[in-house]
Amino acid sequence: MSNLDNEIDLLSNYIDKVDYSNVFHDIAGDRKHSIAMVAGDRMNMLNDLLCTIHRDGGQYIAEYGYKKATEDALTIVAKLVHGGD
Repeated sequence: MSNLDNEIDLLSNYIDKVDYSNVFHDIAGDRKHSIAMVAGDRMNMLNDLLCTIHRDGGQYIAEYGYKKATEDALTIVAKLVHGGD
């Protein structure tokens, strides 16, 4: 694997763990119905849902990133829906 590939992997892993809700809200400023504000609100909803499923305050997302946290949350919910543990 080249240095560039390593740098891309590191950046991808970093980006996967960033909560962009505050960034979106900062961009929106006072425009409560802007696309940025809606995006920030939806990011907060995703955070809340993932934290509820993982029964924490965001530590799972911080440790593993949004991709794994989402995949694992889907597995947890599927087991609950289908009567598994």
